[in-house]
Order: sequence, then C-alpha cells, then structure tokens
Amino acid sequence: MLRMLTVVALAALVSTPALAESAAESRIREAATAACAVEAAPNAGPASHYGKIVENCVNRLSREALARAQISARLATADRIAGN
Repeated sequence: MLRMLTVVALAALVSTPALAESAAESRIREAATAACAVEAAPNAGPASHYGKIVENCVNRLSREALARAQISARLATADRIAGN
C-alpha cells in the first residue's frame, strides 16, 4: 500500500511540470516569434528564402527557453520532494 501511494505521489509531482510545460510552450513560441520578427526582412534575397532565418531563430529561442523552464520545474520538484 505504501509503495502504491509513493508511486502515485511521484507521478503527480512529475506530471505537474509536464502540464505546465505544455501550457507554457505556446506562450514561449509566441514570444520567440515576436523576438525574431526583427530578423524578418520582406522581399529579402535568397538568404531568407522561405523564411528559414526566422524559423531557425524561433526554434532556437523556443528550445533554449523550454530547456530553462524544464530545469526550473525539475528544481522546484526536487525542492518539494526534499521538503524545502
């Protein structure tokens, strides 16, 4: 019984950051798109063909922000488990 309760408690702690991450992912992507808008040049030459420069910028910023958010969530979970 104790083992089952422990598994349920740990599953709840682990799933909470995952839900927060999925909710924050769209906001992070929107912020990255806004931040990368300065790199978008209308009617630019082949360097920005099909918007690849902006797309790469958005992907890079989103990936970095999500990584930071995951680290923060893991640290918060570890603090809760440790009782801090």
